[in-house]
Amino acid sequence: MNAADILRRSARLYDDRPVLYFRDRPMGRVAFDLLARKGVAILADAGVAPGDRVAILAGNKPEWLACYFAILAVGAVIVPINPALTPNEIAYIVDDSAPAVIFVDDALRQNLAAASHHPKVVSLPSDSRAASDWDRYAGPPAQDFAPVAVAPEDPSIIYYTSGTTGRPKGAVMPHRSTLSTYESTARWLGLSPADTVVITGSFAFILHSTLAAGSHLGAGGTLVIQERFHPQNALTAILRYRGTVIFWVPTMYVMACEFAEKNLIDLSSLRICISAGAPLPWAVAERFHALFGKHVLSGWGMSEGTPVTGFDPSGSGRPESIGKPLEGCVVRVLDNAGNEVGLHEVGELVYLSPKNMTGYLKRPAETAETLRDGWIHSGDLGWRDQDGYLYISGRKKDMIIRGGAKIYPAEVEEIVMRSEDILESAIVGGPDIRFGERIVAFVTAREGKKLDLSVLRAYCEKNLASYKVPQEFIVVDDLPRGPTGKILKRVLRDRLFGEAL
Repeated sequence: MNAADILRRSARLYDDRPVLYFRDRPMGRVAFDLLARKGVAILADAGVAPGDRVAILAGNKPEWLACYFAILAVGAVIVPINPALTPNEIAYIVDDSAPAVIFVDDALRQNLAAASHHPKVVSLPSDSRAASDWDRYAGPPAQDFAPVAVAPEDPSIIYYTSGTTGRPKGAVMPHRSTLSTYESTARWLGLSPADTVVITGSFAFILHSTLAAGSHLGAGGTLVIQERFHPQNALTAILRYRGTVIFWVPTMYVMACEFAEKNLIDLSSLRICISAGAPLPWAVAERFHALFGKHVLSGWGMSEGTPVTGFDPSGSGRPESIGKPLEGCVVRVLDNAGNEVGLHEVGELVYLSPKNMTGYLKRPAETAETLRDGWIHSGDLGWRDQDGYLYISGRKKDMIIRGGAKIYPAEVEEIVMRSEDILESAIVGGPDIRFGERIVAFVTAREGKKLDLSVLRAYCEKNLASYKVPQEFIVVDDLPRGPTGKILKRVLRDRLFGEAL
């Protein structure tokens, strides 16, 4: 087997249809396959062998995906690196993964200088006039795209976690996992050659490369590739190309709603809107539905294995829920002693799935802590209702204990987000001499709105138990975010504990 086999098998599904659009230019299947075969030839000339690691540090473009499939095809291991990272953050991943080769945008080449490890560098085309190594390569492409056979547990991709709680860890995904993600996502969403996915997030993340791009390429779908998310560009692309599927993080839905409230765009072609990467406030889902008539369906998973839960794509979702376990996935809700809790009781979400990683690169202790007897211990707290739907309460490390009472931030954030004047919120615990922790709400205002915190407090008092009402509200211009768009609550906590010193 080889996860890249999906590209070879789906060739017959395309005929003369474009496989992708980039910068409004179509690319057919023959042209894309030629790019992938060129990537295979470049790797062969560089002496890359099965099991070697090859990094990609580049913005979204056809060559990124060509490199992705070429690396898989030769039996090497992809190490995607987010181009938005700082040089020091990039250096950490390069030194930790020690790739033999790195494909890099010519404009980003200088960002490798801080790394101690020095792989062979192959520059990719960029907007600069200088010819890249990719452009200058004069050798013939591989004769055909024929992925080498590998074992199911052989590594295929190393996705570095977002590092919201510390240094990023490299989650090693075997070919078994990557292929299962392609195929199960396509079955879950009923993907076909009639589908067009508009991709607006970096391919460096599993959501946008393996889930969105990989599943659609395997099903014969069309990709509309954007270099970065901008609400106007994203919504216009859906309209222009009659997009049917989007995989967005909650922030993208918030920004799309903000733009559409002044510039409404027809999104009637959409049939599936998936939200992942962070909890989606139900208020945002309702706002999006009110503007576009489309239901946003939350899914759940991790870089360590995804997707795990979701909804029937023909349905409308359920307030605050992340859905039910998907095909082949089993989810348990456990207490600290490892026992399953009852319905509506909060515990850690633990899951078993064919999409699970084999471990963290060079991190045996962290692997043993997270991966136990094949089960991923997610660190996410949640609960199950009587109908089998699952809900996220927050991260174990985010839970607030005030005077012995447990407060789950997601519940408080949902109430705060119902305010018409609030754009986003983050609930964290701050120091409190008497009660141990106090509840602090960091909030941002919608454009043109001036927040009256007394009104917001009164609303919370009306809709939350008294011990869950924030003791403090702090208005900020922006909330700190990690590379995937997740809010960095540790930064907010550090601010509070720093002020207490």
